[in-house]
Amino acid sequence: MPTSEQINEWVALLESDEYKQCSSKLEIDDDDGSCYFCCLGIYARYVLNARKVVLDIKEVKSGIMNAGVYFYIEHGFFKTMLPEHIMKKEMQDKLVEMNDGGRTFKDIAAYIKSQPLGAF
Repeated sequence: MPTSEQINEWVALLESDEYKQCSSKLEIDDDDGSCYFCCLGIYARYVLNARKVVLDIKEVKSGIMNAGVYFYIEHGFFKTMLPEHIMKKEMQDKLVEMNDGGRTFKDIAAYIKSQPLGAF
């Protein structure tokens, strides 16, 4: 589960206006070199320092993944959600709902700040 220091770092990143927002995936690289994140993608990449790689479909043994899906090696998670030992599913569901529902990173940061540490 996140520490208060990790939550504070994440909130600062979300409030920074430095990152472009996307939905449906943790992170998306655009053809022009731009990188887009959902709120959980920022947490994964910059707070957990997870490395992202794109797996070729031939390298993937599980039938649930598609070509080009991002896989974060250090923590072994896929696509849109983090493992529950990193953050509670209920909190992730709420944050994904906000992110994919059009709420800004600043709105999400305000919500995160309003929650007790135990909610994560």
